[in-house]
Amino acid sequence: MKYFQSVLAALLILFLFSNLSQAATSPYWSFDIKAAEFRPSSAEYSLEYSPSGLLSDLELVYNFTPMIGVGVSVGYFSGNGIVYSTSGRASALTQQLILIPSQFFLIYHFDFETDQLLVPYLGAGFTRVTYQHSVEGQNSATGGLDGYHARAGIKVLLDRIDPNSAVNLYTEWRIIHTYFVLEGQYSQVNNFGESSINLGGWSYFGGIQFDF
Repeated sequence: MKYFQSVLAALLILFLFSNLSQAATSPYWSFDIKAAEFRPSSAEYSLEYSPSGLLSDLELVYNFTPMIGVGVSVGYFSGNGIVYSTSGRASALTQQLILIPSQFFLIYHFDFETDQLLVPYLGAGFTRVTYQHSVEGQNSATGGLDGYHARAGIKVLLDRIDPNSAVNLYTEWRIIHTYFVLEGQYSQVNNFGESSINLGGWSYFGGIQFDF
């Protein structure tokens, strides 16, 4: 929780002291398509499932300026494993855990120049994870937990690498910029410490972002 509070405090300070000259910039949208290696924090998960898996994610951000934005995202993760008895023996039954994380967040881009090649960024916000746990031959259990997340990453402006494609994308689709994105994200999803179950963990993303 202290890590999240530190990131959020840093974001608020950056928002307050961001370059006011960018206030005249017209707001715009960003849309991200990302995939991540997700490593759940729960020790029980790594015992019953594979230690990591693929998390897909879609993200939409409203950028007030090139530096400041607010966004939402939704993802999907599925893990399959074997059911173990209370004595620790593996059974013949299989189980599946589906996680659907949704997030609301603030984001700050260190974007100081027009057509800046490398753009680092920080973000933090609220996370809600809806889950479905099913065991072979039994009824499924569903529910959800709330928590928080913090993120840090870097964007590479692809327009600078392939200007001709950038012109075509703007002409045909009105896409202003295209970025390749690398991001690390940590989430803690245990109803803010009230639940013994934590559906969060570390995620290591790669993806594409379109500004329009």
